[in-house]
Amino acid sequence: MSLSLVGEALRLYARYNPLLYMASLKAKPPVKPYLHQAEFLARTLFRVPLRAFIADEIGLGKTITAIAAAKRLWDLGLARRVLILVPRVLVRQWLLELDRFGLKPQRIERVNFNRFAGGGFPEGFYVASMDLVKRKRYASIIAKAPWDLVIVDEAHRISKPKEGKETLRYRIVEKLAAERGRSLLLLSATPHRGNPLDYLARLKLLDPSLPDDLKKLDNPRFYALTHNVLVFRRTKLDVNEVYEGERVFPGCSISAIIVPATREEAEFHRRLLDFLRTKLLDFHTMTRTPPKELGLLMALMFKRASSSPYAAMKTMEYMLEKRAAWLELGVTAMRKELERKSRLARAVLGLGFEDFEGETDPDVVIDEFAEACSALLSERDVQELRELVKLARASCEHDSRLEAVKKLVAQHVKKGDKVILFTEFKDTARYVRDALVKALGPGAVRLFTSDEAAKEDELAYVRFWLEGEGGRVLVATDVASEGLNLQVASVLVNYEPPWSPVKLEQRIGRVWRLGQKRDVDVYTVFLAVDSDRTVLEVLYRKLVAMGRALGKLQKPPVGEEAYVIDLEERGSQQPLVPVVKRGTRLRRVSEYTLRNEYIREGRQGFEKLVDAIADTLAQLQRDLEKVGGYRRPSREDVVRFAQRSTGFSAFSEAYSSILELAEAVGKLHPELVQRVDGKLFVRAPGGALISFDKLQEALSTLLAQLPSWSRAPLLVSLGERDSEVRIYEVSVISNENRVLYSEPVGVDESGRLLRGAELVKLFAGALRNLVFETQEFSVQDRDFDTRLLSHANDLLRDLTSDYRTYKHELPRLAPSTRAQGRDLLHYMRVGSPRLLGVIRFTSETSFSSERELSMEEKKRIEAEAMRIALDYEKAQGREPVDVSGKEHFDILSRDPKTGEVRYIEVKGHAGPSLLAELSESEYQVAQEKRDRYWLYIVCDIAKGKPQLVAVQDPLSRMKVEVVGAVKYILKPRSPALW
Repeated sequence: MSLSLVGEALRLYARYNPLLYMASLKAKPPVKPYLHQAEFLARTLFRVPLRAFIADEIGLGKTITAIAAAKRLWDLGLARRVLILVPRVLVRQWLLELDRFGLKPQRIERVNFNRFAGGGFPEGFYVASMDLVKRKRYASIIAKAPWDLVIVDEAHRISKPKEGKETLRYRIVEKLAAERGRSLLLLSATPHRGNPLDYLARLKLLDPSLPDDLKKLDNPRFYALTHNVLVFRRTKLDVNEVYEGERVFPGCSISAIIVPATREEAEFHRRLLDFLRTKLLDFHTMTRTPPKELGLLMALMFKRASSSPYAAMKTMEYMLEKRAAWLELGVTAMRKELERKSRLARAVLGLGFEDFEGETDPDVVIDEFAEACSALLSERDVQELRELVKLARASCEHDSRLEAVKKLVAQHVKKGDKVILFTEFKDTARYVRDALVKALGPGAVRLFTSDEAAKEDELAYVRFWLEGEGGRVLVATDVASEGLNLQVASVLVNYEPPWSPVKLEQRIGRVWRLGQKRDVDVYTVFLAVDSDRTVLEVLYRKLVAMGRALGKLQKPPVGEEAYVIDLEERGSQQPLVPVVKRGTRLRRVSEYTLRNEYIREGRQGFEKLVDAIADTLAQLQRDLEKVGGYRRPSREDVVRFAQRSTGFSAFSEAYSSILELAEAVGKLHPELVQRVDGKLFVRAPGGALISFDKLQEALSTLLAQLPSWSRAPLLVSLGERDSEVRIYEVSVISNENRVLYSEPVGVDESGRLLRGAELVKLFAGALRNLVFETQEFSVQDRDFDTRLLSHANDLLRDLTSDYRTYKHELPRLAPSTRAQGRDLLHYMRVGSPRLLGVIRFTSETSFSSERELSMEEKKRIEAEAMRIALDYEKAQGREPVDVSGKEHFDILSRDPKTGEVRYIEVKGHAGPSLLAELSESEYQVAQEKRDRYWLYIVCDIAKGKPQLVAVQDPLSRMKVEVVGAVKYILKPRSPALW
């Protein structure tokens, strides 16, 4: 009975408590719950439908947070059909993650689409490539399917930069979001990509009531209102210092290594820039070539040269090889084809890999564009390109960057580190891979580009390989920089400096994330040429470091000098998306823009643009801080919220409380819980011992063996003073009668509430000192309902206050906001409290005071106790007879339905004592009748609030002490003597 009360309370916690729900998720390998993830569940407990943007910094476990939220909705019956839209390269990873949680996901593909659609998409979890379902033949069917929940990963890819210009990805999500009763979760570490209207368009997907004129919402007050309502963003610093109060994320630093250039390398870069700035511009003046193609070609050649001389050489050789064929096309055909290929190239070079919507491999798009641009070359240009090819080939023979990287990687491999090396292009990746294979051996190095990502077997294998003993270095392009979890490695090398802080952040996030055990070393390799030095001294100092100094390393691991940026503390919670204010509007600055500015205007123009970006980002942060948007909460605020919403200040407190309770269970039932070599274990039915280090497995195994709750029990335990705590279930229920939240709450005699850690520790103390337990008792009615209902209503109001403030303030900011729909508080109600059990603590002091009563008072107390006992028996449907005048017990009671016979001894107490005294004759009856003998103790009679406790076979359940020759005192006994 005691275990049934404990089991019921733990089951409620595991099902509804945000923190313990995270801890109870069945996953292989198990997940470690973090407070920032539980906070999301807590803040959205009563959001039906649930619509939110999980925008945590890279590496904070957004996927786990989303799966936990989806699983909770599934458990509550609020989401039976779940659609998850992701970039194609992440489909396999999501399938593996869902399978890890036992959710048995289905993949939507061309070959099975009609089968799923024909069956109405049966209940379950579905994963699909966003670029598959956006197609016209699938989009309308997907949008009409009865999804309860849609999750969109890498949601920055759904874009609507201006009215009428939305991408196909945006259109399909917009159709899915149009069903207002459908839950929608967007996931991205960079929710704001620099264009405010694009960002606001994504928020409108979450809240369709927002006005069509989104410009009205582009202000700090609106962004502040969305914090922890529509948008949830936390950083690594938040997790370390605010949520967990410990160093969950290890340190991370970027070392900028400058490698001296050879004479050939310096000459190659100088002549290439001169060619881009003069020759092609002259050609443009003569031929009136549209400037878009010219700018793209300049950026492409510059970017390839910045990557490696090998990549630049391949591009230039390709252009020279294909030039003659393109010239034969004729001007009209050539221009038409060039326009088409430039559109695709602009998507790759202008938007970046993550925003590219095409089906073709980005590397192929770039090659084909370069091929088409070969027709723009004059004979003089051809001659210059041939000279540049010679210089590039010479640079490959003595490649300073490559030699430095080989030494750097070898140093870390020798120390046992695992390394991820990122580069821009497949050509460079293969070039570097081949060099590292020669240096380290073929088994230590693996390649991962778009070619490998297209093979799902390879995609699934790459992490397995890297986690193995032999896997040391993964050479990858940016196809691996989004969504793939590679925290098994602690060293990241940027082969060439990314000109995009977003790209740098994405790459670092693959290794500097939850689960990383070691300090992370990030190296970015700069060649000592003007373009690389300018990027380091301007872009990295002002945007990546965000105003913090670049500390110079005295002993660079390789190269001639090195600088380091400590990333452990971020100066801003705002994603580092380069934006610049032009007039009254913010415009996103792409890597393509930065490169072209450098080509056209040199260092001076480039620095001026970066200064404008830095100033804009700083102003954005100041604007948000003025109204609390993205304001970092204090540790005290987070602990207070955790205690209010879960009853625990952190997972560590919940864990220690559960351990204390489990150990108390083990003292009563060592066959269930045992301590071995200082560690606590649950014994599974087959005999296996499961450590509480594996909390989810241990807790679920224990719960499976605890008896089911059927009727509220009374637990009587030894205590320093007499007291009582009643345990109730308090619930919040939707108007559709779904229980959205429930928790056990204790109430003591004064009306004080006990929750979470305090209540679990009370259970542990009660079990450690348990005297006896029974389901046969009657207690005086106490009007705790008002207090409990008030608690549930307060919790409901607290957890919906930000949302209600948002809904209340929104029409003031934008009067054209549409109808708000149902208020959350009107959508749900508080259920009637249900008594789960009573815990009574009793002491010998109160029993001793009974001896001081007068004989007359004792008789009055005994008579009242008899009356209460007889009334109790009648109320239970039994037929009691007072036999106290002729038998050595007080009541003979029969149940006419079952035939049960009870021999009842009644003892009355003026105070709270639950001890009893038997005469020798009464003791003999108790010994003879055993299971049929009942001791009814009626206490607190003098207070006018009598309570009856029935103990079956008290000689077995209570400690017996002989006093004199004729009296037996029944006292509490140690559970170990049962």
